Amino acid sequence: MKIAGLNNLDTAKEQFHGFVLVYDYKAEPTLGPVLDRHKNWDSIIVVVDVTTSMLPSLLEVNKWLDLNYKNKQIDRFVYFNDGDGIPDYMKRLNATGGIHTDTSSDYATYMKGIKKYMVMGLGNMDKAENVLEALIYAQKFAKPGSEIILLSDNNSSPRDTALIDSLTIPVKVIACGAEGCDLNTSLINIAYRTGGSIHTGTSDVRDFKNARRVKDREIIINIGSKKYITKGRSLKCINCYCDPDLRYF
Repeated sequence: MKIAGLNNLDTAKEQFHGFVLVYDYKAEPTLGPVLDRHKNWDSIIVVVDVTTSMLPSLLEVNKWLDLNYKNKQIDRFVYFNDGDGIPDYMKRLNATGGIHTDTSSDYATYMKGIKKYMVMGLGNMDKAENVLEALIYAQKFAKPGSEIILLSDNNSSPRDTALIDSLTIPVKVIACGAEGCDLNTSLINIAYRTGGSIHTGTSDVRDFKNARRVKDREIIINIGSKKYITKGRSLKCINCYCDPDLRYF
């Protein structure tokens, strides 16, 4: 079809050709600030949620990795995308899959892995995720002195909390997307039950290595302005108003 007035390439270039959509993803920086605050952490295994809800936080992670490619703190990444895109009805406890790993002294490897395994998980519509399955897998690579860091979406909860007793080393939990909302109680309980710690991009919220975990009576623990009581061996928030997790341990 010939359009009047468009007689040459230069004229055509000046005409309207469509729209360009630019997404302005913004997220509180996460992994980088926490590692910058804790330069003594070494031999780190990062267990990272690469489902699409994590995209803003993962863009920030990639920026930090790009700027810190000579940093040797990180030994390995374990990525989880909740099943490589399989339908929700096929997901099974401790057998959902979508867990992958890279180990490299070149942080560009991890940047490529984040993109690759996020794409492999496209199509996942389930809000709950296989967090504990990924942590159990990562634990196999731990050496004496290893640190396990979980980088997880504060607005999604583990579907597999029943596996918590299979974790035998502390987990340092970084809650992504927690600004403006309560910390996810299921993520707090991963830190609490393993004697680990919980962090956000701006603060270290709680270290649980000396916390008392008892079955027979309630103990109140303060995390910021929120109060938690022991419920069995876990914690339950008693004054949270927008806790993303309503399925406590």
